Amino acid sequence: MSQTRTATPAPVRGLVALLLAFLTALTLAAPATAAPQLDLVSRDTSAALPVVRPDFQVPNDSGQVFYIQRSPNANTVVYGTRVAGGRIDPAAPVSGYWRRFNTDGATKALGGFERRMAYGVESRPIGDGTYSVSFTALPAKTMTLRMEAGRPALFMPMGDAEAKLIYAYLDVEDGLIPSVKGLRIVGRLPSGQYVTETYRVKGGEL
Repeated sequence: MSQTRTATPAPVRGLVALLLAFLTALTLAAPATAAPQLDLVSRDTSAALPVVRPDFQVPNDSGQVFYIQRSPNANTVVYGTRVAGGRIDPAAPVSGYWRRFNTDGATKALGGFERRMAYGVESRPIGDGTYSVSFTALPAKTMTLRMEAGRPALFMPMGDAEAKLIYAYLDVEDGLIPSVKGLRIVGRLPSGQYVTETYRVKGGEL
């Protein structure tokens, strides 16, 4: 018994082909997003750790070297590393993930868009078990990951000294594409004092 095939009308085939071509173009030729512009507003020191949001839970994970809090809610991005044999694991020097403190505190992997455009991190070895670290959204800020007193730590120049980084806080304006309007970075100086750098941010789409 012969089978009868229903042919797709030519106009429909053309429309489908046009739609597929359009979607492919969007996927392959997405416009690049410019890095955010940071304008330093102030640099302040204090004897006690500055706490921007006392109502937010603070992570304390194994291997943690830095975390980012955000104004919309308590969900926090944690950056950590693994240590093997007293050295930072070269297979995974530093990586980021969510702590969903706005709900149950569980960990969650960063999404692909979040890694590419906002919270991704890259590292490269620079010798003696030390790594140069840069964040996707802050390419102008280069940090150093190394062991200190048997624990991994992240360092960045803040003023005239190198500070051990603790956390950052983002002032985020909600919208279809949330944007960062302000950034505070908190670290600890060799003197034992804490230092906070406050930046005005332009072009910080998340």
